[in-house]
Amino acid sequence: MLLIIKCATLALVIALGLFVASTGLIAKECKDTEKGWEYKGKIRFTQKRVKCLNWEDASRNLDIKDDDFPERSVVDAKNYCRNPGRRQAKGPYCYTSLSKDAWDYCDVPFCSKPNHCLGHPCQNNGSCYQNINSGLPYRCACAPNWTGQNCNCKDGEACETATVNCTLPCEYGGTCSWDGFQQHCVCPNYHEGTLCQYRVDRCRGVWPSYHGWCVSEDGQKHVNCSEPFSGSLCELGKPDVCSPNPCMNNGTCVDQLLKYQCLCVSGFTGTNCSVNVDVCVLYKPCSERTQCKNIPGGHRCDCRPGFVRNVTDNFNDFSCTHTICDETCADVNECQTGNNTCPVNSTCHNTIGSYQCICHNGFKLETRDNETVCVDIDECVTSMFELSTCSQNSNCTNTFGSFSCTCLPGFEGQQCFYK
Repeated sequence: MLLIIKCATLALVIALGLFVASTGLIAKECKDTEKGWEYKGKIRFTQKRVKCLNWEDASRNLDIKDDDFPERSVVDAKNYCRNPGRRQAKGPYCYTSLSKDAWDYCDVPFCSKPNHCLGHPCQNNGSCYQNINSGLPYRCACAPNWTGQNCNCKDGEACETATVNCTLPCEYGGTCSWDGFQQHCVCPNYHEGTLCQYRVDRCRGVWPSYHGWCVSEDGQKHVNCSEPFSGSLCELGKPDVCSPNPCMNNGTCVDQLLKYQCLCVSGFTGTNCSVNVDVCVLYKPCSERTQCKNIPGGHRCDCRPGFVRNVTDNFNDFSCTHTICDETCADVNECQTGNNTCPVNSTCHNTIGSYQCICHNGFKLETRDNETVCVDIDECVTSMFELSTCSQNSNCTNTFGSFSCTCLPGFEGQQCFYK
């Protein structure tokens, strides 16, 4: 007897599982509360049939955290309708673009939980209980001496199956019906669900592209496309934003639906790669012996005046493009090449990157009429009392580039210092 009861109970449990699965109660595509924060279903279109944006993308401009979602994760919420942090009063919603104002509510119905005992189907003081362990909607605990499904039969008497009062709160004009085993709702046109609580969604499984949306109305579906798109899924009419290529200077055009992005080669920037990056100003890549010259798409390090490229390297011009150019820019000896402006009566002395003009003894460097010259020094005037010129015991005579001393009587020596 115990085995028979267990088998019957198992059969009823399986039947109940099939019933629940067929009615969609396990799927929970409904909300238990007005705000619907607990909703974890997979509706991902607004009530206007616009596809939802991923919460991970939408939350970048919003103060939304993982704990605001029933999944406790922004990523796991994907693009399903949610009410993070119970922010909206009328239930789950979603964003349709990155704008803070581009959101709309989703059509998430309430989860109706009918009370089959409201009609008091148990007779003769029987107690009614919602039945969760069998295929029947309720069960009756009968008072002493009474039996039957609705406690409508006395013990020991023949008992017919009682008529069950149909108590399901069917919505949208649906009618409650009893088939001898369970209650169910007979739904009007364009409605479905255990309680007829859902409108028939003809757009289910129809996924237009990002340029359109599907509307289910009066049992029919309508796909609306944004301009200039067309087609059953708005897949036609997309303009080729990369033809002709808007990216300049060998930039690569990336098609991003109705807009494009240019991937610029090194040395260029800007929306269309039209701006030449001034590498010389930004990075100062050249060495001390070179000067930087900005060129389209890069830079060039030219040897400074006073230096020349080594003729033994692999370059065929007088510029280098790497960072360290000192080894390839050798010092020019202007004194040997004759490429100097040293005047007459001077000697050229080479320096690193330049040269110096040093006047001979007896001459000094001056600029006359915008020309550098070495002029004779009149030692007899400017240096009368210096040891390098004549003493006061002589008469000084200036010569070109030098001088001579004529000693007074009684004195001798080159500068007439001795008696």
